[in-house]
Amino acid sequence: MSQAILRAAEAELERAYQLLESRADRPLDVGYVARRLSVAPETVREWIRAGRIAVIQTPNHHYKIPASELFRILQARKSSKSPKWWRGRAAS
Repeated sequence: MSQAILRAAEAELERAYQLLESRADRPLDVGYVARRLSVAPETVREWIRAGRIAVIQTPNHHYKIPASELFRILQARKSSKSPKWWRGRAAS
């Protein structure tokens, strides 16, 4: 892995730590998580439907994702042994 990619991953993890501290009690919406992971919102929804991401479903059937789940995904992405599906695909 190149140094630039490693630095970017570490910076993203640091931003996730800050997010957890500031928004730990607030669930995140699908669009926000998709932007943080650089994937399309539909990709996040596919992961939710496949059971790969723990969510809270609102009474009107919207998904909310705990900040701890975003942090878990970012940690998995940082790991070189992470599953390919965590790497996602670029958002358009």
